[in-house]
Amino acid sequence: MTHATIQSVGSIVTLEAIPVMGKATVGVKNSEKTFNDVESNLDTMRGRKFYGLLYGEPDKGEYFACIKLEPRDDPRSRRKIRSWYPDVSCIGKGFGLLFDAYPHDSNRPTIEFYRSERDVYIFLPIKET
Repeated sequence: MTHATIQSVGSIVTLEAIPVMGKATVGVKNSEKTFNDVESNLDTMRGRKFYGLLYGEPDKGEYFACIKLEPRDDPRSRRKIRSWYPDVSCIGKGFGLLFDAYPHDSNRPTIEFYRSERDVYIFLPIKET
């Protein structure tokens, strides 16, 4: 069995623009609540771009309420986790280390970037000091 390794030192990074980030729900009937949930995490909606995406049928398809990420959505702390699969609990442990090391900005989402079957990068939004 392979054991996951979490990068020993976190680093502060600025992500290149990810086109959108959002929240999913089933069907368009739930889109208003989903957009409200996304908007409630923003300090302001001014200057933001929002998108709604639907995969499948309007009543049972997967609907995404999305917002374009802006430079002000950074900074984040990053850790690399090697050999994360099959011990996926190491991802939560990695986030725990980041939470202990940096002041977390709970108004922005954490991100898991699955670079390969071997490596995953985790990003914790941090408060600017």
